[in-house]
Amino acid sequence: MGFILNGFRIYREDLALRNMFLVQRSEEEMNFLVKKLLPVSMLITRYDKKEERVYFHMSNAKVQKNLNIVDNDTMKNFFMRV
Repeated sequence: MGFILNGFRIYREDLALRNMFLVQRSEEEMNFLVKKLLPVSMLITRYDKKEERVYFHMSNAKVQKNLNIVDNDTMKNFFMRV
């Protein structure tokens, strides 16, 4: 009985590691697509409910080049100008 439970535990751990790997891989692919391949300007932000504030998360090369937005401060300055 202990052998079966141990085998099941190993299976669950392996499955969890595989799922974590797949999630990480899909995030890396999304980051690559957004940053390098999209032909449009894309700025991705996150909203913090506690502070009720929008934070810079990611942007692609076109936004960085054309609008000069690379972090929270440059995003805030851009929004103040607009």
